[in-house]
Amino acid sequence: MNVIKKFNQLTWKIRLAIVISVLWFLFWMLAGLEEEAFFWGLGFGGFPILLFWGFCLMAIHPGKEKDAAVMENIEKIAKERMAERREFARLEYPDTKRPLLKYGEYEFPIINISERGLKLFNEKRIKIDHVVNGEAVLLSGRSIIVNGKASWSLSYEFGLLMDPISTSIITEEKGILAID
Repeated sequence: MNVIKKFNQLTWKIRLAIVISVLWFLFWMLAGLEEEAFFWGLGFGGFPILLFWGFCLMAIHPGKEKDAAVMENIEKIAKERMAERREFARLEYPDTKRPLLKYGEYEFPIINISERGLKLFNEKRIKIDHVVNGEAVLLSGRSIIVNGKASWSLSYEFGLLMDPISTSIITEEKGILAID
């Protein structure tokens, strides 16, 4: 089934070339069997086709390094498009320097911050309520009261939709990250 699926993904020119090659191969094989010259059929039908398709595959197939580069480029473009669709820009914190959200007896590192929410790291997979009330201690030393709702959760991360954060606070955080 996988071969048929891959065949259908090829362009019509490549499919036509494959069909012609297969017919040519079969013609020479049958002609060789009828005349009891099997090796002539193989030589005129099979060997040129294998040689031709070997060169085509070497020339067309990009290799794993190029495939990885293409996939990396596709992911980069997808991230850029996702960022363009976002209503608010996000400030990403590096792994080594993240502020904390204090929620009850727990502390969650903040992965990123925007004017309308936080992305938090939940390393211990602590079950959180739908409504989260806590205090975020930012890199600037400022503390902001967080009243928000958990909007999503995936493995070790969750998103918090909350009351608007002042753009001046986010700008101040950007400045602190730029200094370090």
